[in-house]
Amino acid sequence: MPPQNGQPAGQNTNPAYDFLNKTIVSKSNPLTNVPKPVAIIGIALIVIISFFVVSSQINKHRGAGYKMLDDLAARQQEIVRVSEVAKPLLKTQAGLNTLATAETSVHSDEVRLITYLSTNHAKIGNKQLAIYANPATDSSLNTGSINNQADQVYLSYLKQALTSYQGYIVAANAKAPGPNARLLLSDAYSSAGIVLSRLNTQ
Repeated sequence: MPPQNGQPAGQNTNPAYDFLNKTIVSKSNPLTNVPKPVAIIGIALIVIISFFVVSSQINKHRGAGYKMLDDLAARQQEIVRVSEVAKPLLKTQAGLNTLATAETSVHSDEVRLITYLSTNHAKIGNKQLAIYANPATDSSLNTGSINNQADQVYLSYLKQALTSYQGYIVAANAKAPGPNARLLLSDAYSSAGIVLSRLNTQ
């Protein structure tokens, strides 16, 4: 039967069915009822909070990376320092040649690393560079010199120090703060490997 009184088809005007219309309205999407300016502000806040969370994680990662580079520079410094102590004590030309190669390569990598840190506002001080200074190593070299074994003592130290040094480079690379840092670490690892190869043939 066609609708009466000009009412559109499907619209029931019987008061007895008013509760159906109210129920349908109440189940509408609540988000569609949020004023547009409020919705925009809410989205903006979510974006800002997400940005700060991501930035915080990135800075935390970079901070850990720079700290490991500081530590690596201190390890380099100690290898160079011990080489300087050992230099006048060694007796063989082979030992002196290995010392010269090790000291030159590690010192060169240290200078590059310290320059990188300074350029990136992470300057390292002399006190921090000396955290691995070990007087016991000096004593061992002096005792070895008295017993005509300074070469063996130094080369044994160098092999152990460079092996540990390479392992730390791998760990530092995992948290490197950027591609330039990774390049420095790669070069340092290769330099240490050259000296270790030489040590393994002696």
